[in-house]
Amino acid sequence: MPSKEGGNSWQGGIFWGGPVGESGGHMTVGVDVLKRQEIPARSREFSRSVWQEGGSFAEASNVSLAGNTVYVVQRDADGKFEGTRTVALGDCDQANGYAGPLRDPPGAEVPGDTGCGFAFGDIMWNTGDLEQRTAIVNLDQPLDDRNKLHLHANFGQGKWAFRYAPSVGTFSFHPTQRVLDEINDAAGSMIADEDDRFAIGHRFVGHGNRDWRSSYDEYDIAAGIEGRLTENLGYEASIGAYRIDASLLGNTFVHADRIREEVAAGNYDLVDPSAPVDPETHRQAIERTSLQEEVDAGGESLGARLALEGQTLARGDRKVAWTAGLKMGTVKVRSILRFRDNEGMTHDVTKVLGSGGVSFEGERKGVGVFGDMSVPLTGRTGFRFAARGDEYDDVGGLQSFRVAAEHRPTDVVTLRSSWGAGDRAPSMQHLHSTASQDHPYIQCDPGPGTPPRSDCPAPNSRQVTRETTGNPQLEPSEVERVSVGAEFRRHPFLVDVEWYRLSRSGLAGLRNPNWAMQNLEECSSGQQSNCIARVGGDITIHDSFANIVDTEISGITTRYQADFETDWGEIGLSGAWRHVLDAELRIEGNEDRYATSRNMARVRFEARRRSLTATWTVNYRAGFRNQADTGDFDDWTGHDVALDWNEPMGLEGARVTAGVFNLTDAGLTVDTANPNSVDGPEAAGWGRTFFLTLNKSF
Repeated sequence: MPSKEGGNSWQGGIFWGGPVGESGGHMTVGVDVLKRQEIPARSREFSRSVWQEGGSFAEASNVSLAGNTVYVVQRDADGKFEGTRTVALGDCDQANGYAGPLRDPPGAEVPGDTGCGFAFGDIMWNTGDLEQRTAIVNLDQPLDDRNKLHLHANFGQGKWAFRYAPSVGTFSFHPTQRVLDEINDAAGSMIADEDDRFAIGHRFVGHGNRDWRSSYDEYDIAAGIEGRLTENLGYEASIGAYRIDASLLGNTFVHADRIREEVAAGNYDLVDPSAPVDPETHRQAIERTSLQEEVDAGGESLGARLALEGQTLARGDRKVAWTAGLKMGTVKVRSILRFRDNEGMTHDVTKVLGSGGVSFEGERKGVGVFGDMSVPLTGRTGFRFAARGDEYDDVGGLQSFRVAAEHRPTDVVTLRSSWGAGDRAPSMQHLHSTASQDHPYIQCDPGPGTPPRSDCPAPNSRQVTRETTGNPQLEPSEVERVSVGAEFRRHPFLVDVEWYRLSRSGLAGLRNPNWAMQNLEECSSGQQSNCIARVGGDITIHDSFANIVDTEISGITTRYQADFETDWGEIGLSGAWRHVLDAELRIEGNEDRYATSRNMARVRFEARRRSLTATWTVNYRAGFRNQADTGDFDDWTGHDVALDWNEPMGLEGARVTAGVFNLTDAGLTVDTANPNSVDGPEAAGWGRTFFLTLNKSF
């Protein structure tokens, strides 16, 4: 239960377990229910909308430029570009959620030009309202003295709700004379005429807030048998089936082409959608342009696995342990996104304002063989080898290998190293998406012209539209990991240190939107791939997935533990530290920033006396530079405390745990260059949170 509004959660479950028959079988059945409230953005400092009257967009937090901000692309009578001006259209009434007028909206060229923002942080939720119910059945049943049957079944249902501010879009339009007059009145001079082009960042407050509701049903069932064929030869055979079906409905989205038509005809009141001049005509325009989001999502898999495992004498009494097997299966996934109008017609996401999303559907069948062998060379030295080969009907053959070695020069020191490499298949979304749209932030708009365009003289962050298509010609990516480590273990101490390097090449991805704005060509007539489209102030990046992302990260991980017995009780100290030595990201051969914290640490202190344990945990994450290299995320430190009481007051089979997550109420850290961007652990988003659990077994 957070100390601030929202986020309360309740969880309860009941489980039964016991013997089955007289042959040693055991069964567990149970149900679990979870309910969690939404967290309104206005209740948290990092996500509430903050702005100063008469201030600038750069000084505001969680305020969108698209309240009612008009971009006037000025042209002379011959159509020659002269410049871009911006104005705040309408009253920009705070009572309707607007913020401003504010100076210097993103994309503005003239210092002091204004725009009407929107305080979306006063309306949206940070997290959704969630309910889920789960039932489980586990069964282990000996068939005879050498074979055993096992069964696992999990059934789940859930529903979820989320809210965001009204639909938003930056789109080109043809103004009526009334709108043209309002633009010039807002500017205080004649800045616009019929020769110019116009775009607007607009919030569709008349359509209402965006509300989503979703639900799902799923099951996961696995059954198998395992046993011994001979003393040195065992087997395991299993089959598994999984299925999930989910649906989502969202309202008050807007058809991009139709709203342009309604604006041009003067039916939709662009100046004041909350108090239109002609309410009935405006209402009809809203009905004609409104869309409902519908998502039909799900997946299913069916697989079988057969493995043999055994031991073979190597030297002396040391044995080589091995496993070999075969695995096959099929996977189907879908996420079909459509938007339905009031007449029942459907439209894809590229025709919609106020939403991103993706549609894809695919199926993959595969068969693979695998093997694993552990070879003890001496009593203190051993090697392990593993290999796997898979053949898929869509991406072809994949292979992976791993070699590991371990040596104990003394009883308290263990040295180890490993190398692994393999292929990874691209996702169904990357291969088969037919309509995908999102709205990434760019550092600024470098303007039109022949690439490469110049860097931005100063950051002026804004959102753009990006439309993406899948690529069925994608190749598998490659992964390689190397590590060297050492462990010191002598009661009551444990120290473990490992150096690692993880390289991934040919990952499916998209170009960095800032790089795209500077280097992609302008879209020509009919071109809809790898280009930048501009209509007034409306910007769309057209991109497609490709094997263009390479990453490499290396670092050191450390964990430690110590326990001490005293006359009072036991004291324990444990923790971990991760240090990143180097992190590289390249997209299509161009160096990019790998934005990550270089240091993360956790320290845990425990004090135990009889059945009572007190725990204090400190979590730390060092600050880091954002990906655009324009701002920083600060350090984050959080504290958790907990008290665990086993069999309180002599109550047999009972356990009570109480405590506080994020004791100091440390919030998410905010990008100094973009107040709309935050980072940090989940506990920071919740704030100070109290918890209490009670378990009782009978």
